[in-house]
Amino acid sequence: LLLLLFLSIQGKVVLQQPEPFGEIFASVPAGEE
Repeated sequence: LLLLLFLSIQGKVVLQQPEPFGEIFASVPAGEE
């Protein structure tokens, strides 16, 4: 449950400022796109 919340928050943060976070998400199967 925490992971889901974390990914949700991270996703919004990435959309606002895609910098190093984008790299992390690229390695994590979150299915942003």
